[in-house]
Formats: sequence, C-alpha cells, structure tokens
Amino acid sequence: MATSPLHGIIVGRLKESHPAGIVVGNLMLFLRAGEPCHYKIGTTLHVFYIEHDGRNDTANITPIPAVR
Repeated sequence: MATSPLHGIIVGRLKESHPAGIVVGNLMLFLRAGEPCHYKIGTTLHVFYIEHDGRNDTANITPIPAVR
C-alpha cells in the first residue's frame, strides 16, 4: 500500500543556492525541474515542500519582505 507524501513548511534565510536545489535554514530542498531560485543569499523565504522518499521537493517559494 502506497503512503501519502509528507508536506512541510520552513521559514528561514536562504543560505545556499545551487542549480538543482537550495538550503534554507539547515534544510536542503530540491527545486522542481527547470525552476531557478532568483533570490539573493540571506533573503528570508517561506517554502512549502513535499517529501518523497526522504527527498524534499519545493512546491512553492515565497520571499518574506524585510521589516524596516
């Protein structure tokens, strides 16, 4: 019997950006095929992700504006 994938949300600063994935906080998240990350290192992001067999795939990435 197949199990449903797990869903998660993380809010944190973008620490690393690579062609295939990003690191937010201490979590490695894989980008969807062909989806680049346009945000600068240090940007606070709200990321909704789906876990498939231990791999965290991004579903939605939203920047959180800095409070001034």
